[in-house]
Amino acid sequence: MLCLFELQWSSRLLLWHSKHDPCQANEETLYSALLFQDISFFDNETVGDLTSRLGADCQQVSRVIGNDLNLILRNVLQGTGALIYLLVLSWPLGLCTMMICSTLLIIMLLYGR
Repeated sequence: MLCLFELQWSSRLLLWHSKHDPCQANEETLYSALLFQDISFFDNETVGDLTSRLGADCQQVSRVIGNDLNLILRNVLQGTGALIYLLVLSWPLGLCTMMICSTLLIIMLLYGR
């Protein structure tokens, strides 16, 4: 139970860190790219639409990165813990599970393209 609490706390810390630093750097890069556009670019697009879309896109990317990072980290650790527990409980069953999972992974990688 304590391990899950620590995992959740550390994932929230990573979530907070990922929401603040990369998004700000991404916004600065996008704003500087907008500044170096030709004047004809701004004839087709209004500046208000561009800036509001930039702000909304950065917030959405930040939310997705934060949530996905939390879920990926939690699922990988839970899966690893369950596999270790299964190997300790019954190593033949654990090896069989690893073979099935690796076969499914190969199939997903081949047909998922």
